Amino acid sequence: MALASVREVAKDNPFKGDNGNLLLRGLFFETATSGIAKYTLKRDDHTWKDQKYLSLYRLYMAYDDPTEYSFAINCLDSWEHWQSLTQCTWFKPYHEAWRLELQTRLMSSALSAIRSEGQNNTSRNAFAANKYLLERGWLDKEALKRGRPSKAAVREQAEELFLSEKETLSDLERIKN
Repeated sequence: MALASVREVAKDNPFKGDNGNLLLRGLFFETATSGIAKYTLKRDDHTWKDQKYLSLYRLYMAYDDPTEYSFAINCLDSWEHWQSLTQCTWFKPYHEAWRLELQTRLMSSALSAIRSEGQNNTSRNAFAANKYLLERGWLDKEALKRGRPSKAAVREQAEELFLSEKETLSDLERIKN
């Protein structure tokens, strides 16, 4: 493809630079080195010099999509574009924070629905909903375990220590000789 035709393609696609490659840093007001930026990394839309930059965070949250597919297809060039962006080390902290916030918000909404179901005395599912809430079913089961370790866990840890010490003694004997 000739250089002129690459530039024409880039002009038609707001997600591609002059070289025809997908924009990553160039997508954002905060990291772009040219005037191509379309989005901001801020929580709200940002206006600078009569140019409005949409908040990618706000759009991500608005899609309410834990798979991120609909968001990627509608707000970026493609799913591959989103995958490339999320692999960038400078973008990972943003993505991780957004993903955690979205998961937490979805869990909060689900727990609210379960709570409503539990308060509805005429519902067939009220007992199960209340039991789920009472047992804190949304938490990681391993995180809830406390107290003394089981005999099997103690035995396993002792065997690991024994094998580790045996290896150390074997290494020491080999070094001496």
